[in-house]
Amino acid sequence: MADLCRQTIFCDLASTLQDNTGYDQWVDGFRSILYYGRANRKMFFHIFFSDYRSSLMTALDEYSHNIIRKAIRRCADDSRISVSSETINFMSDFYYFVFIGVIRQDISTRFSSDPEQILAGCQVTMESSIQKSLMKFAAAGK
Repeated sequence: MADLCRQTIFCDLASTLQDNTGYDQWVDGFRSILYYGRANRKMFFHIFFSDYRSSLMTALDEYSHNIIRKAIRRCADDSRISVSSETINFMSDFYYFVFIGVIRQDISTRFSSDPEQILAGCQVTMESSIQKSLMKFAAAGK
């Protein structure tokens, strides 16, 4: 049952977020995640407060990590910045923990925050951050 739950949520998120995996689209990807929970609130919290909570969180974790990894890779490619796979993985993990923390906080408050305010804060914080980090890693030969 846990696999079915995870697969259903992952498929829902995948269809919702299919075009939001590039560097410029990461905001839309996270917007979709934030609104997905709100649009499916009853199902979401039913699963969240059940034995299948870990499956729900795993699906969100996997999808969030995919969005971030693809965004970082696309930014590196589009900017013609050459970095190692280890650097991409490190940066993906770093930004993943930031964003999944924001998403988990939103869930823990039962979606009481305005998703557009959450995204605006993320955008201000992140503006040019990924590209600058890639450039610094490249300059350091990483």
